[in-house]
Amino acid sequence: MDKIIDYIQNFSEIFPLEWFVFLGGIVEEVIAPIPSPVIMTFAGSTLSAVETGFYYLFLIGVLGAIGKTIGALVLYFIGYKMEDLFVDKYGSYFGLSKKLLNSYSNKINSLRFGVFWIAVLRALPFIPSAPFSGIFGILKYDYKKFLLGSLIGNIFRDTFYVVIGFYSFKNIDAILNGFESVDKVITILAIAFLFLMLYNLRNFYIKKHF
Repeated sequence: MDKIIDYIQNFSEIFPLEWFVFLGGIVEEVIAPIPSPVIMTFAGSTLSAVETGFYYLFLIGVLGAIGKTIGALVLYFIGYKMEDLFVDKYGSYFGLSKKLLNSYSNKINSLRFGVFWIAVLRALPFIPSAPFSGIFGILKYDYKKFLLGSLIGNIFRDTFYVVIGFYSFKNIDAILNGFESVDKVITILAIAFLFLMLYNLRNFYIKKHF
């Protein structure tokens, strides 16, 4: 974690803060080893050294959210393209077929208030967003709704982390270390849940066809 913070600090010295949070938001979303709150919390702690109003903290949160949403779209389209390769090569092993995946896709695309639920999912602190970006891509969820929901949720989330960093400068190391631990645990649980779903689908497929 200390090495990550050192890299981030060096990165922040190269770019103005606005560009730092925008580019950092992209990198933070795409590169899994970086815990999701680090960039914005660090930016907030940097702002605590100067006099600034909440409007500027909000602006920094919005810029970070835009960058994070762009990163989410990258993962979304990776999942979108990888779905064809995965189902064709490994789908039969897990009991997945184009027909079954399309049925899931239709269900999630017909979900009421989809933008709202995506925004909530993105806004909740400590919920790693990267795995969900790929999953929405795999399920070919409407990318416009995904984009809008992600942006709204990321604005709330990133502004929250900026404010946390701004008012907790003295305890920033402890806060970031705590965020890292929680982020890792929830990421592992999300991945484990995904594999559990695939395992259950495989068993269902075997019982149905053998």
